[in-house]
Amino acid sequence: MITHIVFELDWMDMETKSRALIVETLQPTIHKVHSQQDEISTVQRTIQHMSAQIKELEYTVFKRGGQRLSVFEEIDDRITKIEKARAESEASILWEIEAFKNVNSS
Repeated sequence: MITHIVFELDWMDMETKSRALIVETLQPTIHKVHSQQDEISTVQRTIQHMSAQIKELEYTVFKRGGQRLSVFEEIDDRITKIEKARAESEASILWEIEAFKNVNSS
């Protein structure tokens, strides 16, 4: 019976030491996993923030979700209107110059 108790104590001691050895061996891995989980959370938050910024930029540039013109189309329309107004002004000025020349030459 004493041998049996000693054997159980030796077995429990060996089990405790084995567990301590396993914990000691796995501790750096466990620490690294926790660290990586924190990094993954940070990266996920960054991705969410950047996705929101991209959607906002996309809406600003392309104005999706409606029949609105994109920023580039609006700029092109403005350039076209300004060019048309410039051409009309130029034609008007040239007409006035010709009229003035005709009045002075007559």
